[in-house]
Amino acid sequence: MVCKSKQASKRILLSIFVMLLLCIAPLTALAAQNVDASVVQEATLTMDGEKVDLEVSVRIVDGRLFLPVARLAGLFNATAKWDQDNEEVTIFSSNGDQIILGNGGTDRLR
Repeated sequence: MVCKSKQASKRILLSIFVMLLLCIAPLTALAAQNVDASVVQEATLTMDGEKVDLEVSVRIVDGRLFLPVARLAGLFNATAKWDQDNEEVTIFSSNGDQIILGNGGTDRLR
């Protein structure tokens, strides 16, 4: 029963993570643009009641928040791989799911 509860919790966290990622674009795409970005000085992320250090600057461009996808994936025991040619990041979850976020609305889940 505890294992099923942990699996359900991981699925819920993964779902929240996917929704968060669908709202942002990879930070790498920001570097390719000639846009002034402001760095958020005091960004705080809380996970399970504990403060998490993102280790990378959070930026705001045109009212949109850009977060480090690789660091966020790591918080969920997932990995992220950037595909420069297709301008998309693939997130590999610990349970075998793949989340692909593209620059231009090509997001999908495998």
